[in-house]
Amino acid sequence: MMEMEKRAADALKSIARNQQLKAYLSQSEVMYPVLLQAAKRFIAGETREEGIQQSKLLASRGYRVSIEYIGENTPSAEDCVKAREEFAALIKEIARESLEAAVCLDLSHIGLTVDRGLAADNINILAKEGREHGISIMVSWRPKCCTGLRQKG
Repeated sequence: MMEMEKRAADALKSIARNQQLKAYLSQSEVMYPVLLQAAKRFIAGETREEGIQQSKLLASRGYRVSIEYIGENTPSAEDCVKAREEFAALIKEIARESLEAAVCLDLSHIGLTVDRGLAADNINILAKEGREHGISIMVSWRPKCCTGLRQKG
């Protein structure tokens, strides 16, 4: 059963990285409900509000939570700024709700695959926002095959 779950997770990740397919599936009255049902095991909700509420429930049961506005390989600078703004709103909402949670993000969601400087500016803004509100920011790392960047070492 674990192999089947891994294959399903890999398929969902592949869909998430294909902008045209993602747009089509998110509008499909047949496929979207099926995919959403499969994804619900891995996501807390479709909106920030749903994610906060589900995270509060999990935290009340003793779980430690991190919340991510899911996305990666954002195609344009404008979309990267929108993603950064959503992450900043998420940080503020977590603080406002007094929720003990971290925020997790992928650098390619806020600009790494568009412009390194944009990514650096965005992560610095979010780090400052997190520090001001006492919210930890976790940054996920992607191997060079996904970003085209080499790790120094």
